[in-house]
Parts: sequence; structure tokens; C-alpha cells
Amino acid sequence: MVNTVWRAPGNSNIFDLNFDKINPKENNITTRTYFVLKFFEVNKNVSVKKITELNSKLKDFLCKNYPGFKKNNTTIAHFYKPLIFYGFLDILFQEDNDIYCLSAMGKGLIQQIEDNNFEKAEEIFLASTLDVSFPNLATPRATNLNLFPFRILYLLLNKYGYIPKKFVKKKLVLISDQSDLENVLKSYDKFTKTSEDEVIMKKFDSWVIKSLISSNILKSDQKKYYLTSKAKENLKKYSVINPNSCFINGGQVYDIEKKIKPSRDPRLAIESYEKSNYLCQLDSRHDSFIKNDGTKYLESHHVIWMKFEGIFNFKVDVIENLLALCAECHRKVHHANKEERVIKIEEMYELKKNYLITNNISLEELINIYINDNKYEYDND
Repeated sequence: MVNTVWRAPGNSNIFDLNFDKINPKENNITTRTYFVLKFFEVNKNVSVKKITELNSKLKDFLCKNYPGFKKNNTTIAHFYKPLIFYGFLDILFQEDNDIYCLSAMGKGLIQQIEDNNFEKAEEIFLASTLDVSFPNLATPRATNLNLFPFRILYLLLNKYGYIPKKFVKKKLVLISDQSDLENVLKSYDKFTKTSEDEVIMKKFDSWVIKSLISSNILKSDQKKYYLTSKAKENLKKYSVINPNSCFINGGQVYDIEKKIKPSRDPRLAIESYEKSNYLCQLDSRHDSFIKNDGTKYLESHHVIWMKFEGIFNFKVDVIENLLALCAECHRKVHHANKEERVIKIEEMYELKKNYLITNNISLEELINIYINDNKYEYDND
């Protein structure tokens, strides 16, 4: 039973106050999380042989840069485990050491906070929850689950309009498969699973649900949790969450796509084709068929995907970010094996170096977007 219970990452919230309450002089979890994000932003790719080395470096950084930080006996790993859980921090596993690096969503979250776009920061956090899944690197004990916990939570909130606090504390984390969810969708009372381990059960409520309240995703009264009006508005931007999309079945992931996709200027695609003389910019030897208008068929590719329009603090739908690619190279960029994709990413970086450097995107960060964040939908690049 223990391995099929939803787990909280570490013994800490990721947020305990709204983003507009971040204050370097005060000791709170939201401000601490911001400075932990800054640590990984400043240090780029943190090479780790022993986890104690990472913990020591992070603690030194907080002591030097976060005036409100108070030393205590809390395990330092609890400061960044929630970042891994929500997808703001990636880990690249290598033979000799591991690389900890800020994800694209983590970078976007920092930028929106620093630009005082707090509602946008809340939207980024909500979007990140949609991709949280078990198993999860931050919760290694939840090994026998293949599901998206927040999709299940939002599905129930959308159906009933609320979720009882008692259900969250004693039942929610026990949903482990589609038959469980089907019972809950009939009635909260229809789900009869129980567990004796109340400590594990309560942690998800204490550390995870409370973070959703602090970030204006949930609100509550004495007996129930509800979605805030802003969260409802943001969730409407995505396709309807259904029971199939809540589970990973045989390795198959049902993406939650954005219904309201960032608008793109079709004229820019044509401009990129003309600038390339209708040749693939990653391999000009690749030929293509001729369209009815007499031009060669090409596909326009955003090096920084359209997914990130509005998440980063720079424009993504601009000619400087576009490449004209043949269909083969376009698919290689997304679907080839890791080694071949990295070669293509390095070539793209060289072609768009000025744009990427101007916007503070390193080659390592670009590789991380394509390798670790490749779960984002292909048609939104």
C-alpha cells in the first residue's frame, strides 16, 4: 500500500505566501524558494558527485545572499526537492556525476516574479502542476503509481465544484488506478479505500495542498477546498481533463494541450523560408516536394518553442527565433535519439546565437529544453 500512496516532496511547502510577499529580509518559504531558484540560475549547471556537496553550496549561497535566511536543522534537500517535484529543476544523470539545472519553466517563473507579473507566475505554477506525475524523482517511495495527481485533483474539483477536506486528508492520496477514480467520480462516498498510515496521508495536504492555496490556485472554508476564479480561468486555457489524461498507460502519456494557443504571425514563416532561399537551414542538401504555389515545402520551427510565449520575458514569435526546416530535420529535432538531437540542437544554437545570447539562453539550457522538457506538445513549437 505504501508504494501506491501519493507522496509529498520532502517535508516542506514550495510556497507559503503569495509571490507578491517575497521579501529578502523576511524568513518565509516562498522567499526561500525564490532564492533557491536563484542559486540554480546563478550557478547554471551544478555538477554533483555527492549530494552533501550540493547541500553545502546551497546553504552557503542562502547565508550570503538571503538576509532573512535563518540557519536551522532542516535538511537542505527539502529546500529543492519541491522544485524537482513540480518540474522547475531538472536532473541530468551521468556516469561520474549528476547535473542539476533550472528547467525552462523554472527560468520563466523567476523572470515573471522579478518583473512583478505575479498573476503570470501563478499561471506558470498551475501549468507546472499539470505535468507532475508519479513516479517522480522527488518522491522515490511512490514507485507503483503511474498517474498525474493534480489532473485528478482538478478533474474532481471541476466535476463537483469542491473537494471535502476530510477526503483530501484520508482518501485522495489513495487513488491509484482508473477504477479508483471511476468510483470517486460516482460519489466521494463511493471510494472506500483506507490506510493506517495517517502521517503519510496528511503530508500531501500539509505540504502540497497548502502550497496551492498560497499560490492562489485553491481557496477553502472550514470543510471544503475550491478552485479560485483565477485558477478556473487558467484551466480553461487547456483541453478538458478527462480520466484517460490522468494516467500513464503502458508508457502512453495523454497530453493536456493548450486550447488557447499563443497566436503566431504566419507572415514570419514565409519570411524565414525566403531568407533561407527555400533550403533547409540544418541541411541544405535535403530536398522537398514542390507545392501548388511553385515553392518547396518547408516547416517553420521556433527554436524556443511557442509553448514559452508569455512564460519568458522576451518575445518568442519573432523572425530571429525561426528556422526553415525540411520535414525530416524538423522531426529529428523532436524525435531522434538523444545523441542525434543534441547535434541538431548545437547546430540550431550556432544559427540563432545572437538571439539566444541576447535573451540569456545558453547552449546547455537549450539542450535541456529539448531533452528534458520534450513532453510539451510537438505542434506548439
